[in-house]
Amino acid sequence: MQANSLPLDGDRYQIRRLVMVNSGSAAYINLPLDTSAAIFSPNNKGKTSGLSALKLFLLPEVNMKRCEQKFGFASNGEVYSGPQSFDYYFPSSTSFLILEATNPGGDFCIVLHQTPNEKLGYSRIAVPMPYDAIEHIFWDVNSGKNDGMGSSPEGLALAEVLKKLKDVGARLLSDQRTIMEAMFTRFTKSRESTRFCIIPLVQQPREAVMKAIKALLQLSFDIRGGNKASLPLAFANVIDSDLATGKTAVSVDLRAINDEKQSLQQALKQVQALKNNQDSWMAFAKQFREYEGGIAPLARNLVQAEALLEEKMATAEVRVAEAAERNELAAQALKACLEKDRDASTDVTKKKAELGSACNHIETLMKRIAAADEFIAQERPVVRSEDPAVYTEHARQCLVESEQRLKDLSSVNTMQARLRKLITEQKEVEDRLHQVARSLNENDSAILDSLNKHSATVLYSLNRGTAKVPGAFLSVEQDQVDEFAALFSVEKGSLALKGHAIPGVVVQEYSSADFRAALEEEKASLSERKRRLDREMRELNADIAAINKDGTVSKEKVAAAEEDVKELKEAIRALGALESNRADLLTGNEAFAAAEEALHQAQERFEQTTNEKAPLRLKADDAKREYEAVQRDNRELGNHQQSIARIKASAPKDVLAALGPARDLEGASVLATLINALEDQKEELRNLRGIMLDKLRALLATGACPVDGFDMLSSDISVQDIREAYERLRAEFENVASKENGLRSRIENHNQNTGVDISKIDDMAQSIRRFEQRINNTLAGVHISNLTGVSIEIKTHAAFDSLRRDLERYSKSAGQMRPDAFYERLSDFCDDFLRDAGNGSRLDIERIVTDVKFVYELDGEKEKAGQSTGTTGMVNVVLLAILLRQMVPEDITMTVPVVFDEVSNLDEMNLPELRRVVEENNLVLIAATPSNTGVIAGFIETWHYLYEYQLTEGKALRKCRAVYHPSNLSLMDLEPDDELAMAAEA
Repeated sequence: MQANSLPLDGDRYQIRRLVMVNSGSAAYINLPLDTSAAIFSPNNKGKTSGLSALKLFLLPEVNMKRCEQKFGFASNGEVYSGPQSFDYYFPSSTSFLILEATNPGGDFCIVLHQTPNEKLGYSRIAVPMPYDAIEHIFWDVNSGKNDGMGSSPEGLALAEVLKKLKDVGARLLSDQRTIMEAMFTRFTKSRESTRFCIIPLVQQPREAVMKAIKALLQLSFDIRGGNKASLPLAFANVIDSDLATGKTAVSVDLRAINDEKQSLQQALKQVQALKNNQDSWMAFAKQFREYEGGIAPLARNLVQAEALLEEKMATAEVRVAEAAERNELAAQALKACLEKDRDASTDVTKKKAELGSACNHIETLMKRIAAADEFIAQERPVVRSEDPAVYTEHARQCLVESEQRLKDLSSVNTMQARLRKLITEQKEVEDRLHQVARSLNENDSAILDSLNKHSATVLYSLNRGTAKVPGAFLSVEQDQVDEFAALFSVEKGSLALKGHAIPGVVVQEYSSADFRAALEEEKASLSERKRRLDREMRELNADIAAINKDGTVSKEKVAAAEEDVKELKEAIRALGALESNRADLLTGNEAFAAAEEALHQAQERFEQTTNEKAPLRLKADDAKREYEAVQRDNRELGNHQQSIARIKASAPKDVLAALGPARDLEGASVLATLINALEDQKEELRNLRGIMLDKLRALLATGACPVDGFDMLSSDISVQDIREAYERLRAEFENVASKENGLRSRIENHNQNTGVDISKIDDMAQSIRRFEQRINNTLAGVHISNLTGVSIEIKTHAAFDSLRRDLERYSKSAGQMRPDAFYERLSDFCDDFLRDAGNGSRLDIERIVTDVKFVYELDGEKEKAGQSTGTTGMVNVVLLAILLRQMVPEDITMTVPVVFDEVSNLDEMNLPELRRVVEENNLVLIAATPSNTGVIAGFIETWHYLYEYQLTEGKALRKCRAVYHPSNLSLMDLEPDDELAMAAEA
């Protein structure tokens, strides 16, 4: 028997097919869900997780955030997170899940895909046609690839797929409100938004209804009863959704009862406190009236004293003001003169510093110039030049020798090696000097003299050293040199080769006198070099002779050598800056003269301001003495003024607030007497205020009547603040009786309202029992396996039952508060069984319903003992069907798949009965098992090897490799001829 062969009454709503494209473990799986079938696949291949994708279609969600709460995807006790689930179902933008369904409007498809640029987001697009019409978009069945199973088509990119679907009239379901309206509102031809209804609900899809749908989905995936919480959760949420329609009141405000109880208890305490503190109130009220009456007389006398003082001080203040003005003007004039004098003195000091700086600069320049001149004078006999640059170079050579000597002093071996080198160099210098002297004495000619003028000039210009070579060219050599020189020419003072000037070579004509001049110059240089070598050798010999016994050099000689190096470095710096220092000296002398003149002018200004100070100081002293005399005359009035000010400062501020205009001023002679009287009045009123505030603070500390905004610790409390507190206290203490009567009425109302709210808890228990009875009435007409009857018992939480009984015991009360034990139990109940819902609270029925027990009847005997897995599954199917019918209209037929996992473990006799029960309740059985058996195939003729075939051609996306199409594999009925043929083959 097949599910789609059943006669269906009324409008039909049916889930027909689930398609997975690049999702889960599937490259492409096309799984029919409108016919009872068996799914064969090894464990952990994705049977259950693939079917669980139905939750993504049937729950109005748009992302997998908080996935654990929304979908509850789990396996082997592990709950999968949002990123894990999203990566499983939508690993790519080319991942798609398609659900085919039908309703009175015809077949349609819902396509799920990734939402671009939204983390964990997925979108729905609804297509108003059967899946066969759009399958080519997702899979090419006729490609012949993958052993004839087909292949992925070209153009599976998300944007291209969406365009193709929109071209055939697809509609985007973008937000949760639109999704709920489309999926859960019964199809009506006049309402286009209902075209894609899958589950037509009786109620509006509120939160409680959606939770019920989720729980029923969970039950449909757990028909075998593996998860003990699935059935109680489904019952709880269906009951909750039923109550949410308004049939039974579920909103209660039990927490407000406790809050009101606190308020009433506080009010009782306050009334009692008012009654207990009547005497304290009377004492404070008496002190307040006395204090308030003493403010006005003291304020009146204080005004009189100030007015008399003001009259006396009127003329005195004018005199003081005039004297003060004269004193201020004289002081300002003196101050201005002193500032000018100080500025002039500062300027003199500054100009002296500038003159000193100019003088120091000149001295520094002169020292540097003198050091350079001293070196030139010292070395002129040797250098014989007036060019500072020549002396600079000479100093550098001397520095090299001195640094070498300092280096030689580092060890005996170094000095000896140096001495040997000097001896060799000395021999070379003496030999050359002897040659030069002989050439000069014998009047030798230069080799250039044997050439013509052009050739001699070319060689001399190329190298000045050729002028020092004695001798003569042979005739043949002369021709060769002339031929070489002919290659050069003179171009604008430069030597040119083949018409091109040679950079850096200046034409220098040669004369025979240049030969002797060059020799003379070389002789002088060699003589100077020999002199330095002789000196250095003498010093080295002396240094070697002075070596200490331990082989070290004398520290004094090293220090002397270091001093020579230092002096030569300073001489080099002085010689290098000689010309600029001489120029700076001329500029410095001019600056010095200008600084001298500026100092002279500043000294003249300082002398002038010093002369102006004396008369201004005398005038300022006179004005100050006059001002002090006027102040002494006014001191007596000032003493009176201070007394009045002291009285005002120490008097209560309420007195100052009461000050008014003065009247009937008496003579000045009574001012001192009036001030003394003011002092006495002030002290008396201060004491009275302190006593009154102490009584007020003591009264407020009792808590009998709190006064909001009144700071009991403050010492700066005005009489107005005290009066406000007085009036509020008076209103409380003089109306204790009426407050007591009003409180009694409040308590009676509180008790009555509490009883009403408590009765709602019992109404909930009664609603659960009525729902249980409705289910059992339906079960009475159901036949399951060999049972003669089956019923259920809905178990509620033991704590719920206990609390309900305890609250009922305290429900009756007269005009007095219930005991604290009642409110403690009420608080426990709120913590355990209430959850917030909008502006109120709802009973948490998921926590209240803990279990659903089956009561089986066999041959008139009832028992609660567990039955086989098959029997449990069949009862669960019936209950699922009954619960679904609670959610949808009575005149429609809805067909959804139910999953029975591990069906191979089911007793052989229960399998056909299970199928019968499923299909008689207009459901479709999907039996999942890791392996096929003849028993299963014998009772379920349609079966699917979902993960048997894998991609052999084309690129797989991650683990998405399985390929399955229902047209390729299934069992079928054999004709008689076929059976004979198979028997013959056997």
